[in-house]
Amino acid sequence: MTTLALGGTLAFYMGIENLPRICEKISKQSNLAELPVAIIEWGTLGCQKVLIGTIATIESELAKTTVANPAMIIVGNVVQEREATSWFEQMPLFGKRYLLANENGFTFDQLCEYTELGAHVYALPANDARFDDITTRALSEQQWDGVILHNRTSTLTFQGELDRLGINETFHIFQNDPTHVILEG
Repeated sequence: MTTLALGGTLAFYMGIENLPRICEKISKQSNLAELPVAIIEWGTLGCQKVLIGTIATIESELAKTTVANPAMIIVGNVVQEREATSWFEQMPLFGKRYLLANENGFTFDQLCEYTELGAHVYALPANDARFDDITTRALSEQQWDGVILHNRTSTLTFQGELDRLGINETFHIFQNDPTHVILEG
């Protein structure tokens, strides 16, 4: 723990369940109780959430949220640099959540067009029953900013997929033809 007191950093991958033990161990040195802590859920994805606290407060702060693994826990003074380097949260689509629909599927590069701008995306696997449970949960249990239809995928095709899955939700639909990433104000 001397390294932390001298400005070092600790990083814990998938450590939410061990946060009480981590805090207990570090706080045995009373001078470390105010050490900054960041918990980063879904880091560098459009659904990223960041929780900031200290060794003394982070457990109670976490209890007030839904932040969970997958997450990184960063302990040390480096956390104070966060405001100056919060580049990902400044991306034009950060915090936006889009369903992408394409009758022909998507390439990795097509998905990256959105995620590189900060969006969280779910590519609808059209007419593929292997993904029905996951797709039904993704569409029913999460909030989406809209559906982006690619390659002349029609609203009727998308509605047919919703009907097939038994989903009765309303979505804002964008037609993306010719293909380009949609930026909203």
